[in-house]
This record gives sequence, structure tokens and C-alpha cells, in this order.
Amino acid sequence: MFYLAKTWSLNLMSEGNPKVSIVLPVRNQADHIRSVVENHIIVLESKIVPRLEIVLVENGSTDASVAVCEDLAREYQGRVQVISLVSPRTGWGAAVQYGLSKARGELLCYSSSARVASEVLASFVERGLQNPDKVVQAVRSGHDNFLRSIA
Repeated sequence: MFYLAKTWSLNLMSEGNPKVSIVLPVRNQADHIRSVVENHIIVLESKIVPRLEIVLVENGSTDASVAVCEDLAREYQGRVQVISLVSPRTGWGAAVQYGLSKARGELLCYSSSARVASEVLASFVERGLQNPDKVVQAVRSGHDNFLRSIA
């Protein structure tokens, strides 16, 4: 098998599979991943979708990200799943692909955990739920630096 994973929390929800799965790649984000996940859960579950799954794909962090993600999986058992990407092919894209392959929701979504506000994500999830036969995509209008903009 090309990808190997350690799963910390993979409990099926008692009501059935989640309606929406959100995949968030995590690499060295111990300082903010907790607030991101908690805000996503509060905004999305209260306004749009009661059955939500967040798949955190740990991708070779060297800080305390793994411990923070494990804590989140314990605290939000059944709603937060943590998997670890161990592969010769790593990086943000590989983490997204692997997370999508493990997600259980009817609507699959992925995002940068550091750049997308919960309210913005909620608007895209809502649009996706209203248009299940469409692909909803956001395109970032700015770039981090000049080299990325010409790549």
C-alpha cells in the first residue's frame, strides 16, 4: 500500500455517516489548529450541518501539532478524525488526497486550515449542499509571493 496511516479516532457517528467531511492538512500548526477546528465546528454545526466530520491529516509536524490533534479527536469523538500521512510522497496535496480517501461524508470538502475563516467555509459548504450535482471551488485572488503567482 502506498499510504500508511495511524488513526487516533475513527468512530462512526450514531446517527449514521456525517453529511459533510472537511479535510484539513496539518503541518506545524500547534499554535492555531485547536481554534480553527473549534470555530469550524461551532459555525458549521450551529448554522448549516448537524452531522460534521473534520479529518485532520497530520503531515510530518515537528511541533506539538500531533498532541493537539489527538486531544481534539478525544474531545470531539466521532466528529474529529486524525490520520497521519506516512509516505514517500508528502506535502499539502498528498495530505488532501489521503484525507479525502478516508472521509466518510456525503459532501467532501478540503481547505487550508490556516487561511480560511469558518464563515467563508460555511458559505461554500452551504452552496455545495444546495447544489449537490456541482463542484464548488474557491480561487484565491492573491498570492503569497511573486514566484507563486507565476508558477
